[in-house]
This record gives sequence, C-alpha cells and structure tokens, in this order.
Amino acid sequence: MKATVNRAELLLYLSETDKDTLASIVDCFGYQKPKSKPEKKQPPVSEPPPQPEKDKEKKPQPKPESSDPRPAELFCRLKEITPSDLVPAVEDDEKIPLPDFMDEVEALDLTAKTRNDIKAPKQQPLVAWSRLWPVIRAILSENQQKKRPDLKKLVKILAQGHNPRRIPQLQKQGWTANLRILIDRPQRLRLFTDDYLELLENLKKMRGETGLEVELLDNIPGGQVFLQTKAPSRQRSWQMPEPATPLLILSDLGVYESSGNLQRQWLDFGRCLRAAGCTVYVLAPLPAHYLCAEQLAFFRCISWDRGSALRLVNSAASLDAVKQRRDEDALLLKRFLQWLSALVEIEPEMLRTVRHHFTERSLLLDESAGNRPLSVALEALAWNHEDMVSNSCYASFASGKAGVYRGELQQLALDSKMPFQGFYALLKRAHAHKFLPVFYEELNFLAQLAGCKDDLSKEAER
Repeated sequence: MKATVNRAELLLYLSETDKDTLASIVDCFGYQKPKSKPEKKQPPVSEPPPQPEKDKEKKPQPKPESSDPRPAELFCRLKEITPSDLVPAVEDDEKIPLPDFMDEVEALDLTAKTRNDIKAPKQQPLVAWSRLWPVIRAILSENQQKKRPDLKKLVKILAQGHNPRRIPQLQKQGWTANLRILIDRPQRLRLFTDDYLELLENLKKMRGETGLEVELLDNIPGGQVFLQTKAPSRQRSWQMPEPATPLLILSDLGVYESSGNLQRQWLDFGRCLRAAGCTVYVLAPLPAHYLCAEQLAFFRCISWDRGSALRLVNSAASLDAVKQRRDEDALLLKRFLQWLSALVEIEPEMLRTVRHHFTERSLLLDESAGNRPLSVALEALAWNHEDMVSNSCYASFASGKAGVYRGELQQLALDSKMPFQGFYALLKRAHAHKFLPVFYEELNFLAQLAGCKDDLSKEAER
C-alpha cells in the first residue's frame, strides 16, 4: 500500500494529539513500526588454563643507608724529595745527570730515512710505451678525409687530360670512431694486470674515451663479460662488434693453460669472429714461436715482449712444433725456478725484475749459450708452475719445494760466486721494503752463496 500522507504531516499530527492515537492512524496510511532486531548473544569466552608462574627474578634490595658520616677524602701532594743514589739531589736550574751509557747513544734524527719510507719499486713494462704506441696507432687507425682539396692529386689528374668528377680531398690517419677492447684476466694472467692497466691509461690519454668500450672476460671466450665503466662494472652476455669496429684482445689465447681445452675454445671463438666480419687484433704476452698456424688464421697477433719486433706474426708452426719448442725451454724454466727459490714471496714486479736481470748465458752459467734476453714466457710458466702457489698479489713455492730448488742452487754456487753477488745486490735493492723477517731470510741465504756475510752483518746493524 502506497502512503498518501508524508512524514511531515504525521509530525504535525503528533504535535496536536497523543502518541497512543498516532500508532492506530499510522497503520492506515501504510506506515509500519520497524521491528526490533534480536540481540545476538556472544558465546562465553573460555578462559585460558592457568599457567604456572615463572620464577621472577629477585631484585636486589637496597642496603639501608648508614647514619655514620662519610669519611673525608685523602689527597696527596709532593712536599719534599729525599736524595739517594738512584735519585740524586737537583738544585734549581740544574739538569738531571744521565747514566754513563747514554754518552754512546746518538741523538734521534727525525728527518732520517726509515724502512717505512721505502716503497716497492714500480714494475718494469713488457715493452716501453715509446715503442708500443706507434704499433697501437697503426692498427687502430683509419684514413679520414680533411676538408681541404688535394692539389697535387688534382693537378696530376688534369695533366693527364682527365675530367675530374669530384675534387680529391686530403687524407689523414686518425683513430677509428669506435673501438672495443677485450681483456682476458684469469688467474694465470694476473701477473700482467699492471701492464693491462698502463696500456689502457696511456691509450685513453692519446685517443680519448669517446667510442671506447672496455670489456673484461669472465671465463670462457664468447661467454659472460664485465663492462668496465666509471660506475660499478655490470655483467652481460658477449655481443659481436660491428664489422667497422676493430676489436683489440689482450690475452694469451689459452697458450699458458696446460690442458689445451682453452686453446680450442679460443679457436672456436675466432671462427665466430671471422664469420661475423670482425677485424681482430691480439696483443699477446708470449713469444712469437709459441703461436701456431691455426691461431694466426683467425687472429692478427703481435708478440708483446721486450725482445719482440712488434710486428704482425705471419709465419707460425704447427701445434706439435710449438710443444717441441716449449719442451726446449724447460731447461731455462728449471734454472729460472732455482734462482727464484731464494725468494720467499715473489711479486709480479720482482718476477719481471729477475727476468730482465738475466740472459740465457748468465742464467744457465754456460758460456756456449746465446746472450739473448729471456722471453716473457718464463714469467707466465713460472707463475703457473705446479710447484708454485700463486694469488692475486704474489707467488710462493709449495711446501717442501723451495728446499729442493735451493739445494740445486747451492750446487751451482760451488763453481762460481760472481753471478750470486749480482743477484744479492739486486735482491737487497728490490726487496728493501719487505717485512724484516722475510727480507733477512732471503738475504741470509744469498749471502752464504755469494760470500757476502760481512755486508749482511752491516745490513743487520742498520
């Protein structure tokens, strides 16, 4: 039923009549009193079972304050000095007499040079930058046109009676617009880290960083690489460079890895680079005769060594011939390890210094041997030798191996002491910054072989 009376009229009627009559009239017009909702009864909450009370920590009760007064504090002061044999009497403006042994003690010179001021010598480069940068500039540059006409070429064309279609422009050699550098840095090549960093620093100074992209090889060639930027390095998958962008690789192409599996992986990587049309150059810290023909088929290699001609290696032998040449260097490597056994800790800087100190003749102590400088392969082979334990800072001989090589070196000292005197002077100069126990252990062993015990005693008194 639809109501014909609104609520306002009901309120007006309520103001004039009683509440009881209003209830009977409301039903006639369709209004109904709302029904009261039944109250919901909540179930009684069950009380949790009583838990055993934990033993409460007994707080220490404060001690009752004493009614006795606090004792007075005692402070001492100097009133008088009684002279004795140990502490003689001193008058005013008189210096305390010193013991007799102080007459022989020299005054402390604060400006004198101490062992803490001695710094480690800087590592000698594989090749001087004055020799290396023309090679880098030649392989990483391209012909660029100037905005000036080449008058000589234009006159020559006109003299031959030809009609030039365009005016020839002058050409100049300039750095390529883009360049990618791939650095191979496994544990076996950690001794060349300073050489890599020095090359990058000098290259950035000459070329600039525009268009330069440096990547660090993580493990397998063609796998994950770390992009070197000013921000923290980020890892990404290898991406082939564009055909117009040259690629410079700093690696040994897996030559110093003993199993040979890594060399095959580098050859597969070289096939992929050649299929993509990439221009690839490899600056390898190894002698030219360690490169085989298969590697030169995919990579343009340059031997990065002091005795190298710094030219592209064109002729190479097979893998069997390379292994044979490495076996021939085994005698040099054994003698090189014998000299290194005199050292306790062999840093890459010291390893380079020792190699440059010797020639093949002085190393073998054989006058019939050639006087050629030692190759960089001896550094890498000694660093990765099975009798050596190397980390990112230095290498050392494994337990019990140093004594074997030192015994063989003592047999050589019976014939001649002249080479040992030069090596003793080299060690004293290059390892002066080392920890004193390590430094004196090395000097003590070499002083016995070189007959320089008097010099060792003077060194110990310093």
